[in-house]
Amino acid sequence: MSSVTLTGVSKAYGSVTALQPLDLEIREGEFLSLLGPSGCGKTTTLRIVAGFVEPTTGHVAIGGRDVTHTPPQKRNIGMVFQDYALFPHMTVADNIGFGLRERRVSRAQEQARVRELLDLIHLPQIADRFPSEISGGQAQRVALARAVAYTPAVLLLDEPLGALDLKMREAMQAEIRRIQQELGITALYVTHDQTEAMSMSDRIAVMKDGVMAQIGTAQEIYDSPSSRFVAGFVGQINLAEGTFLGGDAGQAVAEIAGLRLRGTAAGTPNVGAPVTMAIRPEAIVLTSACTQTGAQDNVLDGTIKAIGFAGNLARVEVEGAGISLIVELRPAELRHARGEAVRAVWPAARTRFLTE
Repeated sequence: MSSVTLTGVSKAYGSVTALQPLDLEIREGEFLSLLGPSGCGKTTTLRIVAGFVEPTTGHVAIGGRDVTHTPPQKRNIGMVFQDYALFPHMTVADNIGFGLRERRVSRAQEQARVRELLDLIHLPQIADRFPSEISGGQAQRVALARAVAYTPAVLLLDEPLGALDLKMREAMQAEIRRIQQELGITALYVTHDQTEAMSMSDRIAVMKDGVMAQIGTAQEIYDSPSSRFVAGFVGQINLAEGTFLGGDAGQAVAEIAGLRLRGTAAGTPNVGAPVTMAIRPEAIVLTSACTQTGAQDNVLDGTIKAIGFAGNLARVEVEGAGISLIVELRPAELRHARGEAVRAVWPAARTRFLTE
């Protein structure tokens, strides 16, 4: 059993509350990411699970065993830090085997496990090198191998890719996920990078101001955000203010800048309550003005104000009825020019009305 359960866990430093009471369960074998901006409480949560910080209130359990007051070295956890924290005076092999020696594993068993892990991270050729003689990406993999050398119940990773360049980060995201799945270890990952969290995680807990704003799969959080904060923090999105006219979570109607638009509502807003419409840029289709649309489509007639290119995407700004929308499409799909009258069309199923 390697599930992690936090029950009513909070942390205050004097008059400053870093983490509001939090209930969270990380399932056995799950890769769960804590995602949010600096100061949101994600690292505090990870350090409480690790045992480096004792909670002000609440309980922490690993594998069903209460470890709230258990020191880190007795929690059977592996930890990968942002700066890797490799011992500079030890070779790569000795770094990986350090935890095994601390646990009095025989020399033969240690050497066999180190060879196995060097193969797992695809670096058998660097066993005798020192940390100063390897690259940042290699150091990150060595730190990961050291953390899992004795197969911990839980692997904790505190923004371990922050020091790497973009291409190396992307490669290491896949590497970390592969190793975690091969070993079947429960993992808790801290990051402020939404792309990183969405590409690696089974579930994501989005945090803000010491509170868990939403938890779910990447698709659930992306397609069905529960608040303006989550909608704006995860991915690109169009937001527009309006008034709720009625309906329920299944089908709702709101007035946005004089337009009657359909979508789904987060929660159960009251009629007349202010709401924010949220629609992803890639969900919007551009057509010629006055093109026939479906009954469940939302429509904005407007003018193209700007066109920008970002690699494999074209970003088109459409303005009309007091609303400005960003539309994302492939450059080859762009059929319109700046200043042209167009119709922006998007489905009710992709439209979200938010009250928080």
